Amino acid sequence: LRLSFATPTGAALLSVMLRPDAYSRTPNEFIHQVAAEFPKGWFPRYWLREQSYWTPVGSPDGKRRALINEEGMVEVDEAGFSLEPFVISAGQRITWANVQTSSHLAEAGIPVPSVTWKSDDLQLDIRPWVDGEVEALTLHVTYRLKYNNPAPETRLIVAVRPFQVNPPWQAFRNLGGISPIHRISCQADRLQVEGRRVDPSPPADAQGVAAFEEGGILWILASGVMPPRSSVEDETGYASAAMAWDLPPDRTTLEITISVPYFDKGGSLRKEARAEALARWHHTLHQVDWQVPACAMAAFDCFRTAAGHILINRDGPAIQPGPRRYTRSWIRDCVVMGAALAKAGLPHALREFLTWYAPFQRDDGFVPCVVDRDGIDWLVEHDSHGQFLWGIREVMRESGDPAFLQNMLPHVTKAADYLITLRRQRMTADYQQGDPAACYGLLPESASHEGYLAHPVHSYWDDFWGIRGLEAAADLATTAGLEEASGRWRTEAHVFQGDLLKSINKVIATKELAYIPGSVEWADFDPTATSNAIAQLDFADVLPEGPLHAMLDTYLDGFRRKHRGEMPWNNYTAYEIRIIGAFVRLGKRDEANELLQFFLSDRRPLAWNQWPEITWRNPLSPGHLGDVPHTWIAAEYLLALASMVASEREATDSMVLASGMPWAWISSGDGFAVKGLPTRYGRLDFRIKAGSDQSIEVAIGGAFTLPPGGLSIAPPLPDGQWIQPGVTAITVKSLPFHSILRLEDIGWGVAPG
Repeated sequence: LRLSFATPTGAALLSVMLRPDAYSRTPNEFIHQVAAEFPKGWFPRYWLREQSYWTPVGSPDGKRRALINEEGMVEVDEAGFSLEPFVISAGQRITWANVQTSSHLAEAGIPVPSVTWKSDDLQLDIRPWVDGEVEALTLHVTYRLKYNNPAPETRLIVAVRPFQVNPPWQAFRNLGGISPIHRISCQADRLQVEGRRVDPSPPADAQGVAAFEEGGILWILASGVMPPRSSVEDETGYASAAMAWDLPPDRTTLEITISVPYFDKGGSLRKEARAEALARWHHTLHQVDWQVPACAMAAFDCFRTAAGHILINRDGPAIQPGPRRYTRSWIRDCVVMGAALAKAGLPHALREFLTWYAPFQRDDGFVPCVVDRDGIDWLVEHDSHGQFLWGIREVMRESGDPAFLQNMLPHVTKAADYLITLRRQRMTADYQQGDPAACYGLLPESASHEGYLAHPVHSYWDDFWGIRGLEAAADLATTAGLEEASGRWRTEAHVFQGDLLKSINKVIATKELAYIPGSVEWADFDPTATSNAIAQLDFADVLPEGPLHAMLDTYLDGFRRKHRGEMPWNNYTAYEIRIIGAFVRLGKRDEANELLQFFLSDRRPLAWNQWPEITWRNPLSPGHLGDVPHTWIAAEYLLALASMVASEREATDSMVLASGMPWAWISSGDGFAVKGLPTRYGRLDFRIKAGSDQSIEVAIGGAFTLPPGGLSIAPPLPDGQWIQPGVTAITVKSLPFHSILRLEDIGWGVAPG
């Protein structure tokens, strides 16, 4: 064993400790072990094997994004280094571990996050934001320290550390845990970290760098003395740096900002930059004007945050469901996310995505399931073809742009005909009798459900999307004047639906099921996936009624038992938010609101209006989260919440208003109103207010036309009210509409007894 010292002068060997090889079997495991030997707070929380949640920091343009975690550590870029604050005052070392930390968003759900440290003596606000245009984005992080009674020699320190915000259990490619730093140099007014500028304003009062063998930033935490060197090259990749600002003795506050340009054109700090960034976000996310009472405010602030997170996660036109682990473009995630953004008045993202994605289609019509920076993933997922077609029609419903349609028509034709080709593979003599007959007319096996990766199956999820995709292709062909193709695809969709229902009924009968199965082979209970067919694709009226309702009743019973502590469980996925929309579609208002309130209460963390893909019962459990925020889940939330106000019925080309709204939304304050809500029939203005327990005022207008299949209102009722048999909704026959609905005149009344 040979020991050498980076700074040999004055060096001495105090002790040698031998560890088992497991101590450093991987670089991340090594840091776990090292962190355990230091005071809590000297390393990020996750190195102690405790979960720490994070949220993205970016602009409406997407492209690049930072992360901030609950303790205020900011990772400047994907798999980049992090900025971590500390305070030293009168020899006391203040870290995230000995203060109270809280998370915040800007007003009205604007996705500009912050973290606050508080103790009896101090408050430290950590506020990151991004400003600039797409090719000139800059990350800024402002630290504002306020002391009640500052001690002499109080210092704010911001450390540059070789750690990501993503913990090691999020490992994927170069993500999770360590983010190597080999070179740092201090210049007069900035740092250079791995060649990237780090610009403090004002310049630091002191700064220094250290190699890992010297203790890194732990040097200053242990001794209070700044590392003496101004540059370092550390072959271990664990170099770190510290910048320090002294609190003047005659002041109680200190504010500094660190700027990290993403591109050469990135700008330095401007006084008005943060206000401009917030104003831009406010404009972007208020395309739909929600005017709601206090009891609904959290739900609709979360609506805006969810839309903002989808925008932040994009990489140019490539919509992505996560800021780090899921920086890939799955067609299924992205079409749903694009459709959800359209509900927030932001339809451009879906159009840009589909224009970018279409050229990846194969010549035979196969639409790949996912594309990322490494290219196309050719995993067979047969939902992709229908989703692609459905998404194109959603763009056309909003824009009606003939140029976009002409550009997409060759892709539409190939995808629709490919769906027919796939169906023909299951219409041969081999599938006309015996067990294989349950697969007759379906799409072949695929892995479009994560649970099917090990064993692809005939997934009904694929078939629901395939049917709606063929119908979408028919609608697009009609718009383009291609009547022969339109008729052929519409007929194919009709026959396809018949074959699908025969298969579902056959599997239910053969396996004696009390639910709608997810696939032929497994006959799996999967209400989260099946709810997509109810809430978004509107198969509610054709699926077997008994098994459909029994499936959701079984889910709800299990949901309640789990969250009452009557059933053991470790985790769940917030994709279940989709079931809110299924309950709305089936007229189960109370159940929809029960789920809404639960999922709002289980955001992680609450203040950041987001959900991970995997939610663990123990919030500190060091379990894989998928990604945070998972914006396919955010999209499902947007669609579910919008459906509670305006439920669009795909199958009948109709709409029902207020069918998921609770009584409190219309009976509190000035009632409930929305202006400019995008629908397939134009921008809707809708106001509903309870004048008393016996009357409801309703107004409908805007750039909105009556749906071909009809428009109706199903308002909520106060406690103790009931609906007479056969009375379900009020039909609206002309627009604009303004009326006082007297409950006793339209079939509502006090329940007997």
